[in-house]
Amino acid sequence: MVASGAVVGVCGLAGCLSGDRDVERTVTETYTADELTAIAVETTIGDVAVETASDGGIDIEGQKAAISRDDLEMVGLEATVDDGVLELSVDHDESRSLFGLRPDPVLDLSVAVPEELSVERVESGSGAVDATDVVGDLTVITETGDVTLAAVDGTVSVASETGAITVSDPASIDRLTNESGDVTASIPGLDGDATIETTTGAVELRLPDRLDLTLDLTTDTGEITVSDVADLPEMAGDSLIEAVIGDGTHRLEVTTERGDVMVTGREQ
Repeated sequence: MVASGAVVGVCGLAGCLSGDRDVERTVTETYTADELTAIAVETTIGDVAVETASDGGIDIEGQKAAISRDDLEMVGLEATVDDGVLELSVDHDESRSLFGLRPDPVLDLSVAVPEELSVERVESGSGAVDATDVVGDLTVITETGDVTLAAVDGTVSVASETGAITVSDPASIDRLTNESGDVTASIPGLDGDATIETTTGAVELRLPDRLDLTLDLTTDTGEITVSDVADLPEMAGDSLIEAVIGDGTHRLEVTTERGDVMVTGREQ
């Protein structure tokens, strides 16, 4: 493991109470991937970005930000291995907080993993999650923050409370659920039954021209439109649309309570 960092900025009491996180530190760590099968990341506050790297190690760059040097020490990165899974977690020492007088420090993480190492799970309390060109069945859970997943070589599942979900070209999807925020999914096909669901937010679904699925689209207070997909007729409605394409092998249910549903071709 290798760690390094630098601190910049000074904060007096007035500045601390203003809420500006002007003090920063960059930390770097490297872990060997030997005997590991997967990686998981968990944080309470801060962004997480994961991508594939060409070398054989796991390289992590973290950016701490706080309103004082002391507050920087409230957050740190912990690593444990459980049954072949490297679990990275951001530790937050809440005992040193000033009872809400100033914002918590943040730790944004950028994680580069070897191409053969599965990314199993990313959980974030408050912050954006991005994953690009990684392998494995990936589950993402967030409370507040956008989720952007691209070219995940596995089945993707996302559960978000507040924030947009964007999924592009996964091997497949399982469940994409959102309490408050839009969902955009461009998928080449499905390996099994799948669900896309929002409470408040629109759904934009991009499908290939050749399909083999049962499509079920539902909205309570919105409009549904289907266009520019060769295997689907042009359709529009305000409550429910069902279509069986090919053998209808897998079922894709798309549901929103307050939002529109738009289905188009993947080239759109």
